[in-house]
Amino acid sequence: MFYCRDCVGLLSDYVDGALPDEQRTELEEHLSYCPPCITFMRTYRTTSKICRKHLAQAMPEEVSTRLHDFLNKAIAAKKS
Repeated sequence: MFYCRDCVGLLSDYVDGALPDEQRTELEEHLSYCPPCITFMRTYRTTSKICRKHLAQAMPEEVSTRLHDFLNKAIAAKKS
């Protein structure tokens, strides 16, 4: 039997489809009768989609160049 607190730690794997079958079944059973967890899961899923969408956008060229320069300098400094 799952409790609400058990569900939170499993949502990432559940949404990604990486949750083992037994845990997935138990989580889905809990979600079938727990409105607060259903709402939390929907919010979590939507937040993940929004983040992926915005992170997938191209980085402006100036920012990309400055980031590469910074990282190259940091790597060179660590090698010294």
